[in-house]
Amino acid sequence: MPAEQTPMLIACGILRDEILALLAQGRIRAATHFLSSRLHRDPRQLGKALAAAMKFFSRKFGRRIVVVYGDACLGFDGEMGRLVENYGLTKIKAVNCIDCLLGGRLLEIDPDHRYFFLNRAFLQFGRNSLFNNDPATIREQFRMLAAIVPIDSMGALDAHWDEIQRISEMTGLPLRELIEVGLEGVEKMLAEAITRLPTSGPPS
Repeated sequence: MPAEQTPMLIACGILRDEILALLAQGRIRAATHFLSSRLHRDPRQLGKALAAAMKFFSRKFGRRIVVVYGDACLGFDGEMGRLVENYGLTKIKAVNCIDCLLGGRLLEIDPDHRYFFLNRAFLQFGRNSLFNNDPATIREQFRMLAAIVPIDSMGALDAHWDEIQRISEMTGLPLRELIEVGLEGVEKMLAEAITRLPTSGPPS
């Protein structure tokens, strides 16, 4: 693929391991830029960081950029879609990062939004935010949910099972059966978005 045709992925750090694995295996070809998963704590800061990245990388890649964020990552009123549209770019068709891992099946698996999906990256994210409050606060935060659903894309979640069980105890949520998703869901989402990119490179 000529350099001017290489797509750029601007992606959430939650999906860093999966995207890098796909690149290493030659299953996708792209340049990458990852934003910190910690930005999810503040949608306004995430929006600013994402806008800055889109503006910067548009100089080299033009409109051949895929934004690897979900529809709901900036809010539930179409904020992400409008931001990406403002820059004339392309976004994956996913509700959030978990939907990307599931290959777009989130609403099929959890139509009532009752599950807390937990993968390795969310474990790391939660250690510094969700799971370091007092027990009463943690239970209150999760009281509207029905269960924890562990999902494994990298075949590495077994090493964290004790921690997952502790989270189940802290939140008061039972554990459902592990879903092994592999890399296919992320690969499907990226490949589909890349097919929607314009063929021309950056403006001369």
